[in-house]
Amino acid sequence: MMDAEYWYETGLVWAADQAAPAQELQPFHPGDTYSSYRPQDIDEQGRIYGTYEFSRVIVSSGVVWKPPYTEVTTVANLGERTQGTLEDVSPTTGVSVRTASDSTMVGPFPPETAPPYQATPWKGAGPTLALPRLAETGHSGAFTVSDDDRVGGYAVDAEDVMHPVVWTCASTQAHAPTPTPTRATPLRTPPTRPAPTPAPAR
Repeated sequence: MMDAEYWYETGLVWAADQAAPAQELQPFHPGDTYSSYRPQDIDEQGRIYGTYEFSRVIVSSGVVWKPPYTEVTTVANLGERTQGTLEDVSPTTGVSVRTASDSTMVGPFPPETAPPYQATPWKGAGPTLALPRLAETGHSGAFTVSDDDRVGGYAVDAEDVMHPVVWTCASTQAHAPTPTPTRATPLRTPPTRPAPTPAPAR
């Protein structure tokens, strides 16, 4: 929902009761035109999963609202990635899935060297993990997850062909992100200075 008077955007939850209005999901910031909250899915315990985006520098992260929806929990992105969403949550196990990527404004990678998109699961606690790719340089993304530990999405192979994929036993395949290679700093040889001339003997 967008408030036209105060210019802020927030998610809503409705209890399917015609006599009750929809409830705004906290937090919201009147006058903030950069922040937006987008709920995506709800599980059987009433937890709502979605995405927070700060459009000024094009960063995003997953968020979770728990009843009574007065606070929001931010989910850490994958490794150093600066964009992440929460697309879907399993009905009862609390596992959610998303796709990790990077802001073109704040990095940490220059856009032309950013790693491919990465399909990621989050188990409801702990870090966000990565799912295996079809190719090391191929994009992947996750859109849906089931209670029996299957994740559905897409992956690009070594021939740059996109395929619909299902990761079975996804929790056992999930792994920590590959560390970002550190850039070697060239060693600089200090400039040589001529040896001091000894003073003449007196």
